Amino acid sequence: MIRKELYYTTEWIKRLEVDTENHHLYCCTDRNLLIYDFNGNLLRHYENIHKLVVSCSVYSSSSKLLVTGSLDCDIKVWSIAGGLIETFKGHTRAITKLLLNPYSSSLVISSSMDGTVKMWSLDIMGLMYKYGHLFFLLLVTSKIGIN
Repeated sequence: MIRKELYYTTEWIKRLEVDTENHHLYCCTDRNLLIYDFNGNLLRHYENIHKLVVSCSVYSSSSKLLVTGSLDCDIKVWSIAGGLIETFKGHTRAITKLLLNPYSSSLVISSSMDGTVKMWSLDIMGLMYKYGHLFFLLLVTSKIGIN
């Protein structure tokens, strides 16, 4: 339980991820990353983590990594100890969503305004699969029974 308010930023916190195992909160403002413990103490503050606004984030408890996506087309991977581990490049337009694969949380799925969906591995730090619009639409509609 957080016991005090978080006052270390004047910016709005727009993305929030919770790490229950390590008792951390990962807070993203438009361009900054703040890491708090559950007592409300600021552990780390990284400024300008992306060139443009952070649009999404997801935390992988199995890999102990935070992943952020941005309007700058990049996906960045951050360690819980603090620090940039990797930058995934491959999308050509803004990142719209990041999800963990439901069967393996070391796989991150990204969608972009470039019309592609990609799957990235946090184990090998690289691209695993790329899907275009039509393939993914067919996959989703077949799973929910739309013909």
